[in-house]
Amino acid sequence: MSIQISLCKDPHFTAAAEVTLETRSVTLRLAGLINEHSDLQKVSDYLFKLEPKAQRLCFDLGGVTDINSSGLRQWIIFIKRLENIGPLQEKGFQIVFTRLGEVFLERANTFPDMLGAKPRIERIEAPFRCPSCSERFGIELRIEELGAEATRPHLPSPKCEKCNTPLEFDEDLNGFFRFLKRICR
Repeated sequence: MSIQISLCKDPHFTAAAEVTLETRSVTLRLAGLINEHSDLQKVSDYLFKLEPKAQRLCFDLGGVTDINSSGLRQWIIFIKRLENIGPLQEKGFQIVFTRLGEVFLERANTFPDMLGAKPRIERIEAPFRCPSCSERFGIELRIEELGAEATRPHLPSPKCEKCNTPLEFDEDLNGFFRFLKRICR
């Protein structure tokens, strides 16, 4: 059984939780701008009241459009708080990033604390561009498919949806995948 709950009604930021009671899992989807008005402490308080025996807290951050400096500070406090509260909830508690959007990942490469002490990441959105029509795409990649080598990730060869030309990775390869070095230890 799964229930959906909206946790925030800010016009620039949305937080919604999906609670799956059978697996004692909570999925939190965040979207929009994370800033000084995004009350992340209220979100964490509510999450643990909602499912106090959660074993797994999953984040879907694909919808985060921007994080300003105040939002960055709030997020780091939020993730550290969750890491401290989680083990009190249930033995084997995990924080998992099921999806990281490009904006969030760019910040996490600069501020590694954004992903917590022991990040577990399943999927990311990576930027690709068509050399023919200049269209830009966010392509979802599974971390396990990138390969175990943190310095040279294996990228897929997607094609442009408009002109069928092979897409090119649209960032600095080493800089964009810097986060892999933390999770592939």
